[in-house]
Amino acid sequence: MTIISRSRWFGCRIWRLLTIRTFLILTFTCIVFEITIGLPIYKRKTQVMINYFFQFIRKIYFDLIQKDGIRVGNPRVFDDQKVKHRILLEWEDTFPFNGILADNRNSDAYTVEEVRDLLKTAKSLNLEVIPLVPTFGHLEWILKVERFRQYRQNDMFPQVICLADNDGVSIVLEAIRQVAQFHQPFGIKYFHIGADEAFQFGECLKDRQWLKANKDEEKDSLAAMHLAKVSNYVKTLIPNVRVLAWHDMIKSFESKLIDQYRLDQLLEIVVWDYSETLQQQNDFTWHSLAAKFPIVWGSSAYKGANEPSSEFSDLKHYFRNNKAWVTHRNIYGSLFRTFRGLIITGWQRYDHFAVLCELLPVGLPSAILNLLVAKAGDKFSTESIISAASTALNCTSKISMEYMNSFDSCNFPGVELFNAIRSLRDYIKVIKNEVFESNQMKGWLSRFNIRHGYTQLWYLMELESSIEMYTQEMLNMVCYFSELYRQLNNFGGFRNFDIRRRMHYAS
Repeated sequence: MTIISRSRWFGCRIWRLLTIRTFLILTFTCIVFEITIGLPIYKRKTQVMINYFFQFIRKIYFDLIQKDGIRVGNPRVFDDQKVKHRILLEWEDTFPFNGILADNRNSDAYTVEEVRDLLKTAKSLNLEVIPLVPTFGHLEWILKVERFRQYRQNDMFPQVICLADNDGVSIVLEAIRQVAQFHQPFGIKYFHIGADEAFQFGECLKDRQWLKANKDEEKDSLAAMHLAKVSNYVKTLIPNVRVLAWHDMIKSFESKLIDQYRLDQLLEIVVWDYSETLQQQNDFTWHSLAAKFPIVWGSSAYKGANEPSSEFSDLKHYFRNNKAWVTHRNIYGSLFRTFRGLIITGWQRYDHFAVLCELLPVGLPSAILNLLVAKAGDKFSTESIISAASTALNCTSKISMEYMNSFDSCNFPGVELFNAIRSLRDYIKVIKNEVFESNQMKGWLSRFNIRHGYTQLWYLMELESSIEMYTQEMLNMVCYFSELYRQLNNFGGFRNFDIRRRMHYAS
């Protein structure tokens, strides 16, 4: 009985330590993500990192395209006289919306002055800005608000708006109007209407009524009608503008439907594929798309497109993805009248409700590498790209895609956070192996042992000492992250975030 009671007490003590240890890891993840809100990669205080990135792009003659932080692209292998410089800004709730959309504006949204300053900065660097407003899928930022809940396709999923509901669609058009009005003084040649990942449509009452009235059982006609309506609205607002849209919801449209709604004249299609081999694209898909649309863009990734909660960018994965895009462009580009460009995306999160992933300081080396891949084109050389990236990142020695510690000699904006997240990631792996995968844990502190209060104290004592050691190390890392956050806070005027208080509440 004594052994059992002592085991129960000892087990509870260790599990309390483990709970604290686990929360420390979760807290660090939360800290990293919350810091992102204040970093110059997400919403506020953008100038230092954005300027650095823009200046670099300007130097190496690239199209730059930005989303939520940054998205970059190179149309093809240009000579210096033909190159265009562009940046795409995708706006959701961080835009300073007003009027009917005022309640959808994030409490940390850009101010009017900040947006104007960002656009002025881009213009001063001769970067052409392309606005993007989601108009089909990814409308969570609108449909999550109770006031607009009635316009969802399905009440369970605030992703897609009821396409045949004119009142609902008018809200999307209003978002376009406000963004276009703000951007127009700086010039708009392209406008992106999103239109990807609309996982359900044709389900709401008015959509079903529309399909019945049109005696058409195919939902694609409803989607085509909506895209044509949105595109025509954009063209009415902005004379001579070219409208871009993602390809995934459009690729299955029959030719007669595209002709009926003149989508081939209204839209330039952007094909996105973030896999290492472009597994969704093949000879058939390219020929099929070329038969329907004369102008196409490609879209690769340099971060935020591998796993939804990744802390660190997989350099090899994105390197292979961009290399594959260069190959596909060389093989299939001639099928189209114009292969306009390659948009190298840097997603901040998978959708509006997901956590942030692969922050810009973590993804910046990948961005530089893959810009150089796209720039090299047919003259691709891994060695020369690594060398050029090392120089661009201010490294005193050559970097490696295999060894992250090769970036220790680099000095780029956000490098402190880059190294801190890398160290944290590696240390968490050690803790998982040394504690949760240890024989002591699996053999004497399993769910069976905890349930029955039955274990061998000798092994728990060994485990306790390891946990206490790692807990102290994690507390030391908290102090380091706190100091790093303080420096960032002083730089950007970010909101206060008391790390230790959060730890206390959770433990």
